[in-house]
Amino acid sequence: MKTLQNNFTTPEQSEKLLAMGVPANTADLYYERHSEIKFERLNIRINKIELADDFFEKYSLYTPHWSTGRLMEIAHICSDSTLSYKEEANEIQKFKEEHKCETLIEAVIVCITDAVSIGSINFSKLEE
Repeated sequence: MKTLQNNFTTPEQSEKLLAMGVPANTADLYYERHSEIKFERLNIRINKIELADDFFEKYSLYTPHWSTGRLMEIAHICSDSTLSYKEEANEIQKFKEEHKCETLIEAVIVCITDAVSIGSINFSKLEE
């Protein structure tokens, strides 16, 4: 399971992304919590259902999570990147190694964090 965890955000990473302004309804994964038995399972959204902007606020049973690929897509769209997805993947891999990130998703989150801190990412582009 730990190997699989490297492919999607942890709850802490998801909270960080939400705090930075990544819209919850852009998540391609979600956790469904069953509080009465304290059970969590990952559900993959099939058919790319469009969720209302306030879905996760209304239904606290679900929490948004992102896959590595989806975060890379979001960063690409919101930063006006001119690189191809393959070139960006290579750059992220280099960044991961240079910054000693344990996982690729961690490297993508650090890149997004850096872009937010200098104002070079615009999440409103996801609405276009």
